[in-house]
Amino acid sequence: MKNAMVEEQAERFAARVSKEAGDEPEKQIERAYWIALGRPPSREEAAAGLEGMRRFTSLEKAQSAGNGKRKVLESLCHVLVNSAAFLYID
Repeated sequence: MKNAMVEEQAERFAARVSKEAGDEPEKQIERAYWIALGRPPSREEAAAGLEGMRRFTSLEKAQSAGNGKRKVLESLCHVLVNSAAFLYID
């Protein structure tokens, strides 16, 4: 789901996560999972989230003029709101 409304919601979600968790990626990942899915990330999810944020940070540093950290967190939030766990109730 890549449309303007979903992207705007991911931006707002990221702003909330940043406000509540600060700048530390580990805390941001945990808070994002709690908000989106009502649970903490598993070890595997946390590790994958950290690795993804690190890789995306490297790409953003090469392409961005200062807003790279925000875009990285927005991308994580976008992934979470597009996940099956967020979209479907078991």
